[in-house]
Amino acid sequence: MPRRTPPTSSRTGAQRTAAQRTAAQRTAAQRTAAQRPSASASTSTSAKKGGASRPITQHDLARELDVSQNTISAALRGSERIGADLRARVAAAAERLGYRPHHVAAAMASGRTSSLALVMGTDGTRSALPGGMLDGILGRVHAQDRHLLVARLSDEDLTSGGTVPRLLRELSADGMLVNYSWRMPAALAELIRHHRIPAIHLNALRDSDSVRPDDYAAGEQAARHLIAAGHRRIAWVDLFYSATGVQAAHYSQADRERGFLAAAAQTGIRASVWRPPVDSPMQDFLRHAQALLEADPRVTGVAVNSADCAHAIVAEARALGRRIGKDLAMVLVDALPGWAVGGGVPTFIVPNYAVGMEGVELLLEKIDHPRRALPSRVLPFAFDPGHDQTPRF
Repeated sequence: MPRRTPPTSSRTGAQRTAAQRTAAQRTAAQRTAAQRPSASASTSTSAKKGGASRPITQHDLARELDVSQNTISAALRGSERIGADLRARVAAAAERLGYRPHHVAAAMASGRTSSLALVMGTDGTRSALPGGMLDGILGRVHAQDRHLLVARLSDEDLTSGGTVPRLLRELSADGMLVNYSWRMPAALAELIRHHRIPAIHLNALRDSDSVRPDDYAAGEQAARHLIAAGHRRIAWVDLFYSATGVQAAHYSQADRERGFLAAAAQTGIRASVWRPPVDSPMQDFLRHAQALLEADPRVTGVAVNSADCAHAIVAEARALGRRIGKDLAMVLVDALPGWAVGGGVPTFIVPNYAVGMEGVELLLEKIDHPRRALPSRVLPFAFDPGHDQTPRF
């Protein structure tokens, strides 16, 4: 009988296919391994643990440089007990490995968060924050390597029993700048006192724990500027002043006026005060400016509180044929130089930027000494002569 060839086994074919697949996988694995960086390389921005990435820690830096974790911590803080060379090596390693400080852990260890809170109300007339002041705050916060958190709350929020302590706790702030220039809720002041919260008040008239401009001195300087030019009939002008209105409540307007009148009285000069009648609408300031100029034509020099008032005086003086810088001298008290008013009016400039910077500095001191009442800091106005065309008499 002819010999029959046995059929090819299906199992043998499956084994061959599996062997080919295994060989292909081994080749791919070898190719991938060849492309991986060396395990000894330390250029990764994260450490490996169980195959998962995690942030670089101080312990990783310690292992990298073969020093203790305490040495790494001290070097990162800039401690002088660590040599300059080692501090530089630690900084370089931290940069290379992508180390980022763990602020929560640092806060738990020190009891400080390195954050400050700026607390203000929702009523812009009572809690307005000048741009220059905010710039000063931000600049000094950055220079001190701190963080700024801003909370804008209603009076009801600020005066409810646990809001302010909870605010500091939830915002993780060490202390706060209070931006209530006037009519700060009495309950807020009591909360600050009761909970011993480190707080500094901005642009507020207080004997302690505040920073503000020297508005009284600015009024004095404005009067002396006119008197030095030979003027014997001068006036203080505040068209937005109302004895029962919003503007009258802030101490700065009254202080500037008092300083102006005191300087004039010291030299025997007759000084007037130009302001609208009580309860007059503020939108009528142009009409008030005209009435005041017509009522006292012998005045040859005016000190004007704010650029808005100055624009009204310039417009109405021209309408009456009186030329600023020729027939009528003007000096301005405002937050910005008076270049846009009458060709560059001499200006005593509110030191808003300096108030913001000093507020941060005083708050840091208050955080270090929370139970000590710190003397308030009163800052001088700067002077910009502009195109000083004050007529000499």
